[in-house]
Order: sequence, then C-alpha cells, then structure tokens
Amino acid sequence: MSLPLSDLTFYRMAEAFPASGDIQGLLDAIFTGGSALNDYRGNALPPSHLWTWNQQVVGATVASYATPPVGTGMGLSPGLIFAGAAAGAPTMASPDTFTASNLLLGIVKNRGAWNDWANAAPFTSGTFSGYWRAAGTTWNATGAKVRVYISEEVIFVQLIGVTVTQQAWMALGAIVEPHQTNSASGGLDAETDDRLYGMWATGSGATMTASWLNSNAPQSPFNHGASAGQTHGMVWQPGTGTLYSGGRKMHFNASGTVAETTTPAGMFVGDLMPFHRSTGGTTNNGSRLGMLRGIYPSGQFQSGKTIRNGSTDLYHCISTDTSATADGLMLKAAP
Repeated sequence: MSLPLSDLTFYRMAEAFPASGDIQGLLDAIFTGGSALNDYRGNALPPSHLWTWNQQVVGATVASYATPPVGTGMGLSPGLIFAGAAAGAPTMASPDTFTASNLLLGIVKNRGAWNDWANAAPFTSGTFSGYWRAAGTTWNATGAKVRVYISEEVIFVQLIGVTVTQQAWMALGAIVEPHQTNSASGGLDAETDDRLYGMWATGSGATMTASWLNSNAPQSPFNHGASAGQTHGMVWQPGTGTLYSGGRKMHFNASGTVAETTTPAGMFVGDLMPFHRSTGGTTNNGSRLGMLRGIYPSGQFQSGKTIRNGSTDLYHCISTDTSATADGLMLKAAP
C-alpha cells in the first residue's frame, strides 16, 4: 500500500422510507437504500461500489450490515453494522449506554462470519468498536427519510425526520487518510493497509446542531462529546483494539462566514477536514491523525441539491435543511 489513497467517490442512492414507526422500520429502510443496485438517477453501481448487504431478523429486524465490494483496497476486511431493538444488552462504546429502539452504529475490522448483533463479537472474530447511539427514536417514523451515500470505502447515511430540519448524520468505514504510511511511522500512524478505520455519528440526544460549521455543540458532527447520546467520532489506534476518540481540528472551529467557502462568483469550494484525537475526553486538539476522506464542509445550501457539469454529478450537497439553505457539506460524486 502507499499514500496518497485514491479519492473516494459517492453514489447517492434513492430515498428509502421506514414502513413501520419503529426501529425495525428504520433498519429496513437503511438496508433498502444501501443494497439497491442503482443510484437515485437509475444508474447501475459499478463493482467498486457494490457492498454486500445482509440483515439479521429475530422475529423482527435487529441489524442491517454491509461488507466491502469485491476487490477492495481495504486490507482489514471491515464489517459495518446498523443495529437496534426494543431490548438487549449489546457491547457499547464509551460513553454510550444501550437505549431501547435507538439506532446503533458499529464497525469491525478483520471480521469473520456474521454471528449476532448483540454478541461481543458480532462478526464472530475480529476487533469490534462497540456501538454508539447514532440516532434516537425521532426517525422511527413512516414519515422519515433515509438517504444513503455509498463510496468505495465509506458509507454515509443522512436521516431526515418528519420535520425537514430533524436530521442525524453518520459515516463509517476507512474514514481517515493518515499522514504517514504504516512502515514509515513504525505502525503508529496507520494500519497495515495505510488507512484508519472508524466511525462518527451525531448521536441520539437530539436533532443534530443546525449551525454546525462554527460549533462543537453536543450534537455537532465531527466532534466527540463526553456524555451518552452526544456526537461521537473515533478511529482505532493502529494494530490495536483501542479507540482513538476525536473529531475535526478545533483550531478552525470557532467562527466563520459563508463567504469563506464560496468564490466571488458564488461557486462553492469544499474544505479539507483534519481529524484529531480528543484530549480531556472531548476537545479535538490532540495528535493529528489524518484527513477525513471524501467529505468537504462547504458553506450553506439546500440539502439534496447536486452540483453538476451538464448531466454529470460532481458533488452531492448535504445540509441540515431540505427546504432552505443551511450549514452543509459536499460529497464527491461518482463519475
């Protein structure tokens, strides 16, 4: 392996809707959106983006999980898990605790065969992160929407509630590109495939922070809160099962204006986002771990819009409002 890694490109999948107002309905909608063979425009996904999706059903759906495309460059064979139930005792990652009917997010590296969502080893073997609460019961509703964005190595999910500003975001996979290879850093900065695996989610405590570009509030994405249900982010310490909690660089997290992310002609410009370890439990000003992959903070726009060149998608626009402009980010679209 070597650096830099290939750029990630995302397909926006067709919207999916919970068929029932419970956690099972939400898990089924994530499965429907993620496992489709065509994107929102009807274009077939190439093999490089075709994750394998499955579900665990025990009377009702308790997990939807995905494994990488054939031929992936990810050498640590991750398994991505979306889970939840009305009752259970799954392994949780600090500081979260299990809460009934909340959407849970987890990732395994060096996975084996599927076992059980609530087992300490959901994929039988490998290194399990434990679960974080990715979203509360707001999105267990037939009026909610699920938008799944699929890249070669990361899956991004946007949940939109019955109210268009009720949102929760999450992503998991090989989410960070480190600054040094495994060999150059003596195994301290990167896994053996020169990636950092992990996940982040805006949490279950409330709807995500609307003005997140200038905020490190408890439900703001790309941060790490000290309490259960708040936003959380992590990658593994390379070669271990230890979680490095963290988020976007604090130095650029205080204040700013929309003009900083647009040109004089009004064109949006995506910023790179450094990912740092948290210190003191919550402040992301520790060691720099790398750069978040394929995700670019980019000012204010209406969620669901697309930046195009003719009929070709260039970037998918995601913000905290599907009806008006709001703080947002861009995902690089698949060609």
